[in-house]
Amino acid sequence: MRRNDMDTATGTAEILPCTLTADELAARADDLAACVEEIDRLDRERAVAAKAARDVIDEAEERRRLLARIVRRKSEDRIVEVEHRHVHATCSVECVRLDSGEIVRSRPMTREEVVAARQTELPNISVEFKGTRRYKGP
Repeated sequence: MRRNDMDTATGTAEILPCTLTADELAARADDLAACVEEIDRLDRERAVAAKAARDVIDEAEERRRLLARIVRRKSEDRIVEVEHRHVHATCSVECVRLDSGEIVRSRPMTREEVVAARQTELPNISVEFKGTRRYKGP
């Protein structure tokens, strides 16, 4: 057909398949390899960032659990000065809060504590002779 035989013609451009030259194919292969490496790098960075975010979230959740427990109990554990008192009359050891004087816990004295307490009260007097007050001697 000659151009004169056509009714009308307009010039446009369309995207159509084109066979690549060897150089174009090599360039696309390099681009593909670079793209694969970039995706791998971004995946690694995403994994590191996700772990960091998970760690921050875990810390926040632990703090939330702690605060919820404190609010629910209406008290929290704190470091408080205490004194361990040996009560000779009852042969017990009491743990006493120094801020309030409250007895936190009490337990029986061990055999060693009883012996040591008696030695402190009456130096140089043997436990078995305490009633007769005999001198234990050096």
